[in-house]
Amino acid sequence: MENQTVTTNDIMEFLQDNMVVKEKFNGLRDQVQRLEVKVNQVKLDLIDAMDEKMAALRGDLVMLLRGEDKKLTSLALPPFPQLSL
Repeated sequence: MENQTVTTNDIMEFLQDNMVVKEKFNGLRDQVQRLEVKVNQVKLDLIDAMDEKMAALRGDLVMLLRGEDKKLTSLALPPFPQLSL
């Protein structure tokens, strides 16, 4: 490694090239906040979609069970049509 001397002018040039001004920082903060809002909205949309899928599945299962109950009732109680469950 060489021994390099850094001048004040070098430091000033580096700072001018790499410093973050307040406006840029605030702009980045606003972008992050918008992204957080979008992520939260996507989470809510996903939860809603899953709730709808679960409700549809539950409804399908109830319909299947009722159909099976009707079949079982028709097999178990054929001589007694006046009985209904």
